[in-house]
Amino acid sequence: MSTLTVIVTGSEGYLMRQLIARLDDAPEVQKIIGIDIREKSEINLPKYQYVHADVTERHISYVVREWVPASDFLTVVHAAWTFNPTHDIARQDTVDIGGTINVSEMAVDLNASNFIYLGSTTAYAPLADNPAEPPFLWEDDYERNKNRRQSTAYRYARNKAIADGYMQRFKERHPKMNVFWVRGAIVLGENTRNIVTYVAESPFTFGKFMFRVRGCDPPMQFLSEFDMAAILYRACINPEKWQGPVNAAGFGTVKYSEVIRALGRKPIVLPAWLLYPLAELLWRLRILKFPASLIDLIRYPWVGNTHKLRHLYHTRYSSRDALEQFAQAVRQKKR
Repeated sequence: MSTLTVIVTGSEGYLMRQLIARLDDAPEVQKIIGIDIREKSEINLPKYQYVHADVTERHISYVVREWVPASDFLTVVHAAWTFNPTHDIARQDTVDIGGTINVSEMAVDLNASNFIYLGSTTAYAPLADNPAEPPFLWEDDYERNKNRRQSTAYRYARNKAIADGYMQRFKERHPKMNVFWVRGAIVLGENTRNIVTYVAESPFTFGKFMFRVRGCDPPMQFLSEFDMAAILYRACINPEKWQGPVNAAGFGTVKYSEVIRALGRKPIVLPAWLLYPLAELLWRLRILKFPASLIDLIRYPWVGNTHKLRHLYHTRYSSRDALEQFAQAVRQKKR
């Protein structure tokens, strides 16, 4: 039977922990190598080997090479990213863009058969002319308005768009390697810490209110933790079925106003001309956990069409299901 070794960057994150647990149970998998900047790993599984390393290291392949066994196939899953807003923009760019380049070159150096990148539907950027109704954005729509997508104000989305463009070129340069990247919607679940939690738990709003731009109520997509881990697992085990970019989200959409209600919050509705400078001031004063540019994500649509995904995998949970899972976890924490 063919053996598989999987290298996972950002291995200590909650999503990658779920993926690693699944891979550890797979008979095809010989070894899992986790790479993260934490001093020690909390993962204790038979096939798991932890390597303390930084993806910003230019020659990271030399750090990892000694831990890679002889196997039939090598898969690299790249998930190391600056997920939370930060005031250190230079470091964010180095990790996000530089790290993606370094890890992809590591995959080439180690002669990997498959490369999987954890992308995002934010790569489409929140733009006023993105469709707010079905069929939404197809995978090929990234190329349309590519320059605008790569220059969006919110740094996370900007870097995802730039990295997405890089993946397009990387795939073309290495036709013998199977290259797949998932453009995932906002992942929600019991362990979630992302932009939704940041907007919902701001100290400025006392955890009781959420900002909303007057006159704007865009549709939003969500993906459950379970389904994201399942998609990545399948891409590792059956890589030939997963090629290029694939939008990933639970079925259906949820209006932003419904998200506010589901989380038991009340909206603070302000006009854009007031909300943006107010948020930016509070961000600079270290009161808000997010910059004003994040407000674009709750002002404009950036919804991906999931038709391609449906031919590969049927999500267990809808967007609304994933939101409810998260909302339930929030309610339990309050008790």
